[in-house]
Amino acid sequence: VFFARLGAAIAQLHSVRGSAYARSTLATDRHANWSQAIDSRLAQTADRYAAAGLELDALTTRACTRIAALATQVSTISTPTFVHSDLYLDNLLLGSGDVPVVLDFEHCGYADACVEFVKPTLFVFDGVPGARDALIDAYVAASDTDALDERLHVALGMELVWGLPFFEQWGDVAVADLYRSRLERWFDAS
Repeated sequence: VFFARLGAAIAQLHSVRGSAYARSTLATDRHANWSQAIDSRLAQTADRYAAAGLELDALTTRACTRIAALATQVSTISTPTFVHSDLYLDNLLLGSGDVPVVLDFEHCGYADACVEFVKPTLFVFDGVPGARDALIDAYVAASDTDALDERLHVALGMELVWGLPFFEQWGDVAVADLYRSRLERWFDAS
């Protein structure tokens, strides 16, 4: 029930559309389409890895190329949408009447709506049986979901490539290992 209500709440949040893609609501770096937004981040990947003391391995390099190609394919059906982009259980509360309350909007911005499902895919769905179906079914009932799986695949790949250096620098070995193993699975599914 909680995840069905969360799906409906996310759909309501996503009713706020933007005029451009931006990693934060205050960002001056804005992009006309999702492919350009993805390409901009991918162009920063090598520097991001170097700053974390990591080298771009062959898998990550190939994944970056694949992410860019997939983003181009779905870019025409993507719309800049207001997203929280950090939904996982630590940022959710159960409010009055069992209504989900979303906390911590520090990572909000305008992106493809599918970025909202990345953290639940990585940190929630595997451990909570039925959560994915309940959330997605409620979301689909209330929102535009053209090529949802394809767009989510792009967003998941981008998170795995982009987030790994952060978790390495932060010293979160478990999440860094999760990102590495999920990147292998992501690439195999491409």
